[in-house]
Amino acid sequence: MRRTLLIVFAAIVLLGVAAAVLAPATLFAPRVERATGGALVLRGVEGTVWRGRGVLDASGAQLPFGWTLSAAPLLRGELQALVASFDAQGTLPRATITATREKVQLRDVEATLPANLITNAVPNMQKLGLTANGEIALASPRLDWTPATFDGDVRAVWRMATLALPPLPPLDLGELTATLVADGKRLAGPVTNQGGDLDIRGDVSLGADRSAAVTLTLTPRRSDNTALSRLLSSIGTPVGNGWRISWQTPGR
Repeated sequence: MRRTLLIVFAAIVLLGVAAAVLAPATLFAPRVERATGGALVLRGVEGTVWRGRGVLDASGAQLPFGWTLSAAPLLRGELQALVASFDAQGTLPRATITATREKVQLRDVEATLPANLITNAVPNMQKLGLTANGEIALASPRLDWTPATFDGDVRAVWRMATLALPPLPPLDLGELTATLVADGKRLAGPVTNQGGDLDIRGDVSLGADRSAAVTLTLTPRRSDNTALSRLLSSIGTPVGNGWRISWQTPGR
């Protein structure tokens, strides 16, 4: 009788291990959708929860990627994931993510994503009808976040940047660069651009509490672009030959 019980117990354990190892990657899809309020959807999911791939989608803007989860860190209460290319042949995206209930650590992050993946995932931008084009290259050797602190740095380059708010014509922003460095509670740094319809100079900061602040001075590169000057004068404060625009959101 005891031997029979041991065999049954062993079979149950093996079935549990097999179920965990072979758990389909599709289990992640509803979690992503719930966590982002439907703003982001994980489509075309293949593989298992331990090693899989899928396409992150925000209203048609897509980012294909693959992932590998490590089992050992789970015993310490950590989730450790290695993000890689969708076909495991390319070099991007890549990142190592370690997360606990109190902290998220990013290492060796490098990714290029469509700009409209971000704007499509932000409900307020969708309500305004604001659309973005181009691609954003992100790079960070180290970035640590807790609900109260930031540590590390990140560089973002928005190439072929354009913004459009119908019925106004698209605005060419050239190539925008932001280099943000953590000071403990915030990630902050300068924003500049090259080319485009505007000369852009300013600062951006992101708080660990999810607050954000942007202050930019926008100067038309052509003095005869009266339509653009009128638009800027309606939303900004005159500063020299340009206009200053400030925007901020409270933290949570």
